[in-house]
Amino acid sequence: MDGLAGTTYLLLRQTQPATVLLHTALNRRANDDIKGRALIGLDLAECQLHDDEPVEAALLAITALDWAETAMVEPILTRAHAIRDHMVRSVGPASTRSLDARLKEVTRD
Repeated sequence: MDGLAGTTYLLLRQTQPATVLLHTALNRRANDDIKGRALIGLDLAECQLHDDEPVEAALLAITALDWAETAMVEPILTRAHAIRDHMVRSVGPASTRSLDARLKEVTRD
């Protein structure tokens, strides 16, 4: 429930309670639930982006992609691309270099 509550706060742009709840959800999530952990990680990345922390947002998004590498699904890629696009709009394309590189790696087939 913490993950759902955290995502709800994120949608309301209330990043402080969202971050707390999402960290709690991530800590409780089983390590083998890589898809769930990745989606929570991407929500945390978005929180950092809304809090004007683009470097931290990129690192969290990359970490989430790393977690999901063996089970990459479309919702994870869609969220990662949305974070990347938001970063470009808010702080410019130079801020997305590391995330762009990781996205290129995980989409290469």
